[in-house]
Amino acid sequence: GNTTGTGVLSMGGAAGPPAVSTVEEYHKTTNTVTAAAFSSLNSPPNAVYGGGTGGTPTAAFLVGGYGTAPAPSANRAYYQLFDGTNWSEGPDLNTARVYLGAAGTQTAALAFGGRIVSGTTNNNLSEEYDGSSWTEGPNLNTARQFGGAAGTQTAALGTCGTPPGSTSNEEYDGTNWANAPAYPQSYGNQLRTTGTQTAAYSVAGPSYSTITNTYDG
Repeated sequence: GNTTGTGVLSMGGAAGPPAVSTVEEYHKTTNTVTAAAFSSLNSPPNAVYGGGTGGTPTAAFLVGGYGTAPAPSANRAYYQLFDGTNWSEGPDLNTARVYLGAAGTQTAALAFGGRIVSGTTNNNLSEEYDGSSWTEGPNLNTARQFGGAAGTQTAALGTCGTPPGSTSNEEYDGTNWANAPAYPQSYGNQLRTTGTQTAAYSVAGPSYSTITNTYDG
């Protein structure tokens, strides 16, 4: 999950191949003598993989994703909220999709890009959540899925993603998406990005890459 600080959440995923709702939390502090470890937490009500994540370990969200039903009904629009102990369901996205990017907080979330299974391969839609409902906002300049995501609802970063060979990055200021400097590697998927729009950190990529990159805005 795209969370920050010394606490991290791992939410959902696929396990050969059904979607699972497993959630684990990771903690590490300077006072910990033994190695930090994951511990099991309550599961969200709906199992998905390929959803967007954001927030913090005690106020996290999981949006969209792919369910276990056959396509095209496998597209999910769920907005699932975690308070550190329990999960609840919020209002659904306007457009159900999988492999989307997400940023922000539970009450000020941003969801962008992704894929509509058995539909549009790469998606340029962007939606904002104001604490009560989702509203469609400006489209991405480059339709993408599988990309990295970081930042807040009014200062977000979308990194790479498919189509294959993409090095494109985009920044969102709460009003418009604007092209940003290209990523150093061409990564279509499997890239993970965290941090803020002006202090982002991306890890790995296809073919079991060990490359990391930072972005200073």
